[in-house]
Amino acid sequence: MRTKTVLVVFLLTVMSLVAVPQVLAQTYIGKTSQGLPMSLTTVGGSVIKNLNFNFLITCTFSGNVESVGMGFYGFDVPIEENGEFRFSFEVFYFTFGVKGTLLSQAAGGAVKTIWGGVTQLPRKGVQAELCTSGELWWLAAPDAVVSPIPPLSSSAGGVENDIEVSVTRDPRTGHVSVVLTR
Repeated sequence: MRTKTVLVVFLLTVMSLVAVPQVLAQTYIGKTSQGLPMSLTTVGGSVIKNLNFNFLITCTFSGNVESVGMGFYGFDVPIEENGEFRFSFEVFYFTFGVKGTLLSQAAGGAVKTIWGGVTQLPRKGVQAELCTSGELWWLAAPDAVVSPIPPLSSSAGGVENDIEVSVTRDPRTGHVSVVLTR
């Protein structure tokens, strides 16, 4: 009788561990070559769940400089066995691209965003222009805390930006929503 009780307790313990898997996230926190904060969150070491970058973009004709916070969620960016990843997103008014390598103690890579804009110039009238961050590098280190997936935030490091962009992909439907706030 005692053997059956121990076996049942053991089986229930194993079943509870298997039935409710704890998916932990690892967040890498760092800065771009502009000195602005960035972060990315991996899940299970195989995908990047969240990407957050801050930029200063400079416009070609007007010379305007805008600060932009961009967050991408739910795209499950695959991480190759060697730690490399690549992600790009394009819509009518902006493009975003990031690539890099994630290692256990550090991460780094390149990132860029380009925006289409319209400006009113003296003596030239309304003019279309591109606003770009240029090619930037980024470096990050894993946060000491491994935790469940953090809440969504379009800018890393609590930066207040002129423009905030949040791009979310619904994992069930594949529908992508873009929210832009100025």
